[in-house]
Amino acid sequence: EFVAQAWQLIRGGREPDLQDRRLLVILQRLAQKRLLPEAVAKQLRDAYVYLRRLEHRLQMINDQQTQALPESELDQCRIATAMGYGDWDEFMQDWLRVSAGVQSVFDDMFGADENPEGDEDISPYAGVWLESLEPGEAEAVLREGGYTGPEAVGQLLAGLRSGRAWSAFSAEAKDRMDRLMPRILELCGRSPHPNTTLQRLVQILEAIGRRTSYIALLAENPSVLEQLIQLSSASAWIASWIARHPLLLDELFDPRLLFGDFSEDSARDELRQLLSHLPEDDLEGQMNALREFRHAQVLRVAAADVSANLDDHEISRRLCQIAEICLQACFDMAWTELARKYGEPGSMAATGQRGFIVVGYGKLGSLEMGYTSDLDLVFIHRQVAPASITRGERAISDVTFYQRLAQKIVQLATVRTHAGRLYEVDVRLRPNGLSGAPASGLQSWTTYQLEKAWIWEHQALVRARAVVGEAQLAADFAERRAEIIRLPREAPELKKAILDMREKMRREKPGPANAFDIKSSRGGMVDIDFLVQYLVLLHAAAVPSLAQATETLILLQELAQSGVLDRADAEKLSATWSLYLETEHRNKLMEEAPVVDSAEFQRCREHVALVWERVFYA
Repeated sequence: EFVAQAWQLIRGGREPDLQDRRLLVILQRLAQKRLLPEAVAKQLRDAYVYLRRLEHRLQMINDQQTQALPESELDQCRIATAMGYGDWDEFMQDWLRVSAGVQSVFDDMFGADENPEGDEDISPYAGVWLESLEPGEAEAVLREGGYTGPEAVGQLLAGLRSGRAWSAFSAEAKDRMDRLMPRILELCGRSPHPNTTLQRLVQILEAIGRRTSYIALLAENPSVLEQLIQLSSASAWIASWIARHPLLLDELFDPRLLFGDFSEDSARDELRQLLSHLPEDDLEGQMNALREFRHAQVLRVAAADVSANLDDHEISRRLCQIAEICLQACFDMAWTELARKYGEPGSMAATGQRGFIVVGYGKLGSLEMGYTSDLDLVFIHRQVAPASITRGERAISDVTFYQRLAQKIVQLATVRTHAGRLYEVDVRLRPNGLSGAPASGLQSWTTYQLEKAWIWEHQALVRARAVVGEAQLAADFAERRAEIIRLPREAPELKKAILDMREKMRREKPGPANAFDIKSSRGGMVDIDFLVQYLVLLHAAAVPSLAQATETLILLQELAQSGVLDRADAEKLSATWSLYLETEHRNKLMEEAPVVDSAEFQRCREHVALVWERVFYA
């Protein structure tokens, strides 16, 4: 019952189907939601039925409310027979097996009780937190526990006790904090950097504020607290992410979910289940659920990252998949709302398809997103007749419907709710930039690219791909994109345009003088991007395969295989790119800028500069 009720308390507010009173039904739903493994849920269901049956037979002996096993041989014989066993020993052997199985599941979820007597004052850290020790004694406890600068730790704890979060706690919450803080001090002291880890934990506790249920969660569940401290110690960004979104503490309840293998299909199904319990017209509720889903999914990626379970390219790919799932949900929500108001576009009658796609540019398009990447988006619809209108009572033109659809998707992604913002979105890469229409017909978009687009817009197109929407329109877009990339281009004109753009970027963002910015400094990621984009645009007419991929590493392979780029250079550039990406992810997890000492990556930078010189100036 406690296992099921714990999940009901954690998830029931957001998932109404977990508010059912029937325990066996709840266990089945927990398995369906992958909150419990199917085998564990079945084990608990079978055990519950078994123990309930045993309870009923115990109460039948003397017609009394009891759950105690009998002591007399006669009653033991009665129970064994009533439960279908040959004798008491056979019954006891099976009963112990069932009980031990339930206890194991309980301990895995809540943590074994390390202090059954309940005497928290045994810990010397209790005296530190409660200020019952002399200053010298408290400092000695902290030093012995691994802390440096005990005075700073004392000031940090005093700040917590005098802050707004503490004053907002109820008396019960303060009692829980008095039990929780000694354990936090002890566990943080065991981490590689005790002072820093404790500071991050205090940040989270202050962010929890009035959400005292989370104080109870941490106080009563040692495994959750240990997981929180482990992640906070490993990453300042994870600690800040949890502090900004305290609901993520729920994710720490089950390490199987937190560190489990990522499946795009499973993630889509998880979001579908979250949204299916909300009314179709509850747009605010859907937006909050979508944000909470994204926050949890990103936390799982970061947890796998700090556990060294993923390489950096897989991290970026998963972050892109999460973004695509969220964009699909925004698309569906926006479509449902507009179709309810105006009816669906009349042009759908011929195809039965929505005739709309979302195109991802930049890091989303190239499958290279980081933890805080924004989304560069362009919206394209199938070319429709100007006279075509929607099929609702408040009919509008199909073109207007698609324009409003694009605007609504951006609004759903960017508006801030109590669960935060989903993503930052940049739409400046659409035809005519911010002054252009929110969405373009495919033919209009193609005409713009052929007749009006600047070279830098074709550069951006190298990393563009459809991420959401109608499959056939996405295929048509990919074909048009390839045609544009394969246009014949004169090397001098292309070279000048790209060098001018790179120089403009350097003037606008020169980078640090005495350090190396992995992205923008000479020899960094942007230089590799520009090299690849220049070579693709110059040679795609002769090497059509260069117009297919959007990922930098795959394009480098294609450039080498086609003979456009020396194979050794391509391999070194790929290795450098991967090293830069790894450093960028690592620095972000520590909330540091993508900047390193000027002496670091010296050989990598020199090689990028050498290839740059060879390509653009030889």
